[in-house]
Amino acid sequence: MKYVWITIVSAVVTVLIIASIMLIYNKSQREVELDNAINSASKEALETVFLEYGAFESKEQGNDILKGLFEKKLNERIVNGNENDRDDNLEVEVNYLAVDSLEGMLSVEVKEYYTHIGGGVGSITSKSTVLIDEETSRNHYILSFMVGNRLFRSYILNEGDKVIIPPFDCAYWKDEEGVILKENDIVTKDKVYEASV
Repeated sequence: MKYVWITIVSAVVTVLIIASIMLIYNKSQREVELDNAINSASKEALETVFLEYGAFESKEQGNDILKGLFEKKLNERIVNGNENDRDDNLEVEVNYLAVDSLEGMLSVEVKEYYTHIGGGVGSITSKSTVLIDEETSRNHYILSFMVGNRLFRSYILNEGDKVIIPPFDCAYWKDEEGVILKENDIVTKDKVYEASV
């Protein structure tokens, strides 16, 4: 009987450890995705508004347009599952720390609420400050991740950034040429990756 209890306790502890590891991994992956979404949305919105600044009647109008464009670009990048698997708790709050469409600066803090693996609601927060003068010379590239014939995730990253590997249970991701994606790979061009199970 003693060994039965030891086995049961060991099994429970093992399950708790695995669940904790999954929660931590899921949260860290979401943090990376949110950081990427904020940075790329900030850069794209700021470049667009900064280049068209002469069309605005005032700095306040430029700032309002910059905020609206940033939120639109951010929502395009935050993926809420697919049509059969939506996260009903996904919500994003944006707090603007500094906005200056004339000088080319955007500083934001974004809080994302989501359903974590255990079924409860978790949250992550990320901050980003982007200045236009240091970003205009960098190219943006799209990394697309396919599962079968369906797009699973896509990321817009700057040239020279480290790649982001999406959270999907597969053996590895490979590109069109059969090259396997590694965590320390650098973005150099648009790429499409396919999951290998």
